[in-house]
Amino acid sequence: MRRFLLPLLFALPLPVVAMPAVPALSVRLTPPRTVGADLRAPWRVTFTNRAATPAVALPFVLYTYTDSISAPLVVFPEGATCTQGYPGSASCTVDIPANGSRELIFVAQHRSGLGHFFAGVEATSPTDRVPLVEQDELVLGRPYVVHNTDDSGFGSLRQAILDVNRECAAPEEPCAIEFAIDGPVPAEGWFTIRPASPLPAIRASDVVIDGRSQTEHTGDTNPSGPEVALEGSGVAAGHGLELAGFRAVCDSLAIGGFPGNGVASTASMLTVRRSYLGTDATGLVARPNGLRGVRLTGGHALIRDNVLSGNRRAGGYIHSDGRVTVRDNLIGVGSDGITPLGNGASGLYFHRNTLNFDAAFATGNVIAYNAHAGIALSLAAVGGFNQNRFHDNGGAAIDVGIDGPSRGAGGVPGMGGVVGAPVVTSARYENGVTTIDVSLGEGAGGTRAYTSVAIYASDALEGDGTAEGSELLGTSDSLTGTYELQVPGDLRGKYITASTYSVFIYGWDSPAPGTSELGPARRVE
Repeated sequence: MRRFLLPLLFALPLPVVAMPAVPALSVRLTPPRTVGADLRAPWRVTFTNRAATPAVALPFVLYTYTDSISAPLVVFPEGATCTQGYPGSASCTVDIPANGSRELIFVAQHRSGLGHFFAGVEATSPTDRVPLVEQDELVLGRPYVVHNTDDSGFGSLRQAILDVNRECAAPEEPCAIEFAIDGPVPAEGWFTIRPASPLPAIRASDVVIDGRSQTEHTGDTNPSGPEVALEGSGVAAGHGLELAGFRAVCDSLAIGGFPGNGVASTASMLTVRRSYLGTDATGLVARPNGLRGVRLTGGHALIRDNVLSGNRRAGGYIHSDGRVTVRDNLIGVGSDGITPLGNGASGLYFHRNTLNFDAAFATGNVIAYNAHAGIALSLAAVGGFNQNRFHDNGGAAIDVGIDGPSRGAGGVPGMGGVVGAPVVTSARYENGVTTIDVSLGEGAGGTRAYTSVAIYASDALEGDGTAEGSELLGTSDSLTGTYELQVPGDLRGKYITASTYSVFIYGWDSPAPGTSELGPARRVE
């Protein structure tokens, strides 16, 4: 029944689950940009193996469906051995080389030209037995096409927003604002829309603003990023895009130079992906939004594969009681992952009003060069925030309570309880392996149901004598309160620090997850 649950990912309260360790093997799923006339769509699966040994006959499962209806797999991935499973699925095996990757293509037959088309892949890392679950979606909506870069009138973005607000109020099928601006393509490689006044809020029930459609129209003329940019220097107030409907997707746009936020959302279900918020369309030059890259004050959200950099305040401001995932973004750096484009406050800020079964997660992000903390957490924030790479931020990598170094405190995380930072008790190199031992810090209460410790290495200490954690070495799980991680290689001279993610149980089966700050650094001997 797995294929019927994912379309409701944001709609239903989900239990808090343990964050997996960083596996030697990872998987990535990339959706197609569109479907063909025959409604067939090619999806790409990429397995990456960081281990020194190959993964032989790795078993994995593919599945695909459209709005809870199976979408049959019509072409199995070449290079893998597959057998048909339940409708819309296949069980497969594939060989992944050591220290390498393997890319596979499978094709799904969709049943209509409109709707949310989902696909997923599931595997288990053969080295550390960590589940690998990846899913994505392609949204095909009734099209409202932007034909020019004019401020208003027929074919403008403003007119497309007015049209979807008027005609797409009922939650029957998604609507799509698509771009098909004719050439010649400007010399810089992308089209720029400069509103002369704030754009209307998008209030359609279910809408995708799809910058990838311009790539389909004129080709990949900007290999560095999106082919459409929204530039806000001509407006005195307002956001780049304001999303206020039930479900909204912002895909593949560069949004910068607006007085407010790049994207401001009160949508119940929000997706922002492959967009540059606070930079130009190369992702290498700051075009600061006056507030944040993205501001969420609503429900559930997925913020993934974006550049959230160069903004006057935080890269992302998340004030939501829903389940929020901020994953695989570049925050404070350019699209190359190197160029410093720090935000003027924290990289990310999290807060919520109520403690419930939902939580926020930030994982796989690069967070650097921001003026304040890498991730700032109010005492009401709950979730997992410690599997990222941090360096060169003005404050701590993770700042719980936004008050500098915090001591552990008893109580419920999200209601004043603070998980104390763990202590690296030993870091030593011997016989080709660096062994790191960690002990839990004090704080938080209730029954500790699950704990994972993320362990980081840095080449040098920061100016205040701390280490932010520029390299995530991995995670270690234990039920004893002491943790050990063995890393192949000589890490002598590096500084090791750690952060804890713990799930506590209060009352009757009520989970409350909390993340600690990074503890003091210890040099590898």
